[in-house]
Amino acid sequence: MTSDTNPHGRAGAPSLPTTDWSKKPLRELIGHIVQQHHEYLREEMPTIEEGLELMTVKLGERARGTLVPLLDVFTEMKNELDDHMRKEEMILFPFIERTERYFEEGIPAEPPPFGTVRNPIQTMLIDHDSTFDALKQMRHLTNGYTLPGEDREAHEALYKGLEELESDLRIHIHLENDILFPRAQALESDAIR
Repeated sequence: MTSDTNPHGRAGAPSLPTTDWSKKPLRELIGHIVQQHHEYLREEMPTIEEGLELMTVKLGERARGTLVPLLDVFTEMKNELDDHMRKEEMILFPFIERTERYFEEGIPAEPPPFGTVRNPIQTMLIDHDSTFDALKQMRHLTNGYTLPGEDREAHEALYKGLEELESDLRIHIHLENDILFPRAQALESDAIR
């Protein structure tokens, strides 16, 4: 099985990758990350943010303890991820794809404007650490996405969406940190020789 989409057929509810991305061309892995994970985030983050905003207004004072700080953490994470994905798609990913293509064609790689691929990768790793911190804060604020005693129905869809988002982000970041970035650094070393 090589599908990495969920059983519902939408970009939503993540599932563990079944493709061995350590053996696929980097451009295919990048395509998967953008199509499966970046598009999922672009679709789900505004929906979750809107849900949090509506719940905060609806619950008023009862939202102060959990939902207001949750909205703050989520909104900051969303803004950082939007910027992060833009940097990957406009700068880092095109460089990796071009380097892979040049290497396959035996063409000497052009030196990147950022010195080495390690520089933007280091920035992406810092961003990923920030995302993990935000996920940890959200999990803490929601007591592990445990539904509260009051307003359970109102929280259920919201917490489910947050849990799915966290699961997808963990898979997404694993693909980048543990597979794409090390392979891109090795490729750059090989292409420069």
